[in-house]
Order: sequence, then structure tokens, then C-alpha cells
Amino acid sequence: MYRMERKSDVLLKEDLENFFVDIYGKEKFYGLRKKLSVPPPTTVRVNTLKTTATQLCETLRELSLKQAKQRQVDEKELSKLKVEVHPKIKDLIQIDTLGPFVRKTQGLPAACVDSFCGESVFRGADIYAGGIVALETGAIVNQLVQVWMDPFGVVTRGSTQFDTVRLIYVGNGLLLQSRKEIFHSSCCKGLAIEVVEPVYFAPSLYNIVSQGIGILQNLPCTVVGHVMNPKPDERILDLCASPGGKTTHLATLMRNRGTLVALDRNWKKVKAIECLCRKWGIDIVYSYVVDATKFRTYIRDYSSEHDNNFYVEPPFIRESFDRVLVDPPCSAFGLRPKFQYSQSMEDLRSFSRFQKIFLLAGILLLKPGGTLVYSTCTLDPLENEENISYCLEHFPVELVEQPIYVGGKGCYGFGNLSQKDCEKLQRFDLLDEENDTCGFFCAKLIKIHSYR
Repeated sequence: MYRMERKSDVLLKEDLENFFVDIYGKEKFYGLRKKLSVPPPTTVRVNTLKTTATQLCETLRELSLKQAKQRQVDEKELSKLKVEVHPKIKDLIQIDTLGPFVRKTQGLPAACVDSFCGESVFRGADIYAGGIVALETGAIVNQLVQVWMDPFGVVTRGSTQFDTVRLIYVGNGLLLQSRKEIFHSSCCKGLAIEVVEPVYFAPSLYNIVSQGIGILQNLPCTVVGHVMNPKPDERILDLCASPGGKTTHLATLMRNRGTLVALDRNWKKVKAIECLCRKWGIDIVYSYVVDATKFRTYIRDYSSEHDNNFYVEPPFIRESFDRVLVDPPCSAFGLRPKFQYSQSMEDLRSFSRFQKIFLLAGILLLKPGGTLVYSTCTLDPLENEENISYCLEHFPVELVEQPIYVGGKGCYGFGNLSQKDCEKLQRFDLLDEENDTCGFFCAKLIKIHSYR
């Protein structure tokens, strides 16, 4: 038996599907839904403090070709592999994803992994023990297994048999741990399956990332840094900084000069940001455990003449930052690959309300004349265009053109944005023929005068 990936469009709740059909029309929406289940090209942002895009591009080209051969990509497909610096974003390298490939599965025992793990395999990852949900009893260490992803959580953990009807095939791999080690040891960790015959080929870049010379970052996320356009010696705030990709990009664009404050409410995530900055050779980032929605606890007014000094730790003085990035939690209806979204329309409305709190906090901390960039990884206009319309109506801010455009214009008809306003926004739709990437949104605002 030979098998390629199970054809499966992303599943949405009915009210959410109807909402997006009304926006895009049936034909375009179904195209978007299909594209969500396919992995985009791999994009790697260069640490320009340590290397150049040309140097890293050559390293990635050699690495990708080597891994493609190891993962049973035939010569015909190998000739299609492109590894090149993005034509507009000069610190980003794009590596084409190859596939889907047909793989032989007859006679192979099966393993099942969770959705996060399966999606990571589509992006080039191997499989660690914690991601394995089930493994058939016939599976033997150092032999091949066929690997299936459970996007809907229907398989019971530790099962020895499971039905693959609702599962997605992701490829074949070499089993490195036994069932006992995976499910019955006190410490379930370590590499458990080395993926050797993936449905989609994307390179594994662990060594590149661990050296701190590059980081996996989707194209629109890198565009955000250039839209923000921070300068050396400025005071910058990243209000929702985890996992730190945009933080390190801002720091490199500042040439590691100035002050960059990074906030997140989770202690472990803050430590991860600090670790990433050390790896990248960045020492201008000051990271703190702060819940950005509780701005009354970390923002204060001037209280004396001594408060003319900038405070690098909370509580911060109002209107003390030159630029603020607001990239808040969102519905993520744009990330790829995905096979199910559990959100409802009420969830989208809830996200939109929640994000307005982050925008208010960012505006309170931004200097008059300063720049605020707002971004999300969702196609939802309630979280995007409507929130920008809200800002223009309630705060002293002006929507301005962005210094670089790679995506398309904003979605007209939400809030009170004019057609001209929408042309100043930047939206990445999945059906853009020039940019095979994730769904994303970005807006740039200038604070006109003081707001207290």
C-alpha cells in the first residue's frame, strides 16, 4: 500500500464558517480553508549581528539538500528546491516546502501523534516522546513506523490499536524508543521517532537555531520588525513579547544599541526570551513578568522632577517609549498548517475586546509623536480592522503608511475605516500568489498628542 497525506480541509464551527463566507465569498473561503491545511515554505530570519544573509543562505542550501536526500526526496523533486534571500526582506531566507510525497506504508505498524506534533512534522521536525499519543504493539525499535496525526483528539493515550479514519498521515519514521520508554517510564522525553520519509519535506534547523545565527520566523512576522523600523538608542517596548522572535528582530535592527523592554505574564516564557537573547548576543533587552492587561499595576504618572529619567523596569512612566509593538494573543486563524479551529464567533468577539486593553496600554506608554505597530496572526477583521477603527475613534492616533509592503491592503467594510485607510493597512491572505505564507495583519499608528 502507498499513501500520501489525507486530503483534509480545516474544520470550523458553523457560525465561524458562515462569518468568513460572508466576507470572502464561498469560492475564496473554501480556497483559504484548503490552504490552511498545507504547510507554507520555511522562512529563516538571519541574526545580522553574527552573520550575513548570503552566508547563512549558502549554509541552509547545503543543509537542505543533504537532509532532502536523507529523507528520501527523489532527484526530480530535489531539483525544485529553492533556498534564497527574500527579494524584499533582505534579512529573511525562504526555503521551499516540497511535496506531498507518496510513501509506502504496507506492513508498517502505526504510531499516532498529537496535533501540535503532527503540524511540526509538516514543518520539518522529528518526533519527541511527549508528542506520541499511541503506538501499535508490533512496533519495534530501529524499524520503520507509519505516523498519523490526531487533530481532533479522538485517540486514547497509550492505545495499542486505533482507527485512522479521522487521522492525517504525516509520513514514516524510524522508531527510537519502545512503548515502555514512551508510555511507562517516569520521564517521558527525548527523540522517539526520526522522520525519514515525510509527506512534506522541510529542513530541520535545530543546529542553526541553537547556534543563534538564525531563527524560524514566518514572513509576515519579519515584516512587522521592518514596519516598526526601530532606530539605535531608542526606547522600545514589546508589550506581548513571547516567544521572543520579534523582540530579537527589533534588537538586531537597533544594532544592539538602546533599550528594549519585553513583557510577558508567564515566568517561563520570560526566561525563554532571556535565553534567546543571550544566544543571539543581545544585551539591550530587559524582560519582565508583567500581565500587560493590568496596566494600572505597571504604569505610573510623573510624581516629581526626578521622574524625567527613563525607568527601565516597572512601573514605567507614562509616555516614555519611542515605539511600542502590540502583538497580543489572537484567534490565530491564519497559522498553517491547521486542521481544526475550535473557536466560535463569540470567541472572536472576546479576543477583539481583550486586544483593546493591550492597545490602550500601549498608547498610554507611547510618547506623543511615537510609533505603535499592531499585529496579529489571524484573518479575522474583528481583531484587525475593527480594532484599528476603534483606536482612531477613541485615542489621539493617526493611521499612517507603512515603510514596506509585502502583503495586500486591509479588508474594507469593518468599523469606520475608509478605502484609503485600508490601503495603509497590510494584510496577508493565504491565496496571495506572490506570498505563500500564513494569514496575518499589521497596522502602523502615530500618536498625535498626549493622552492621559
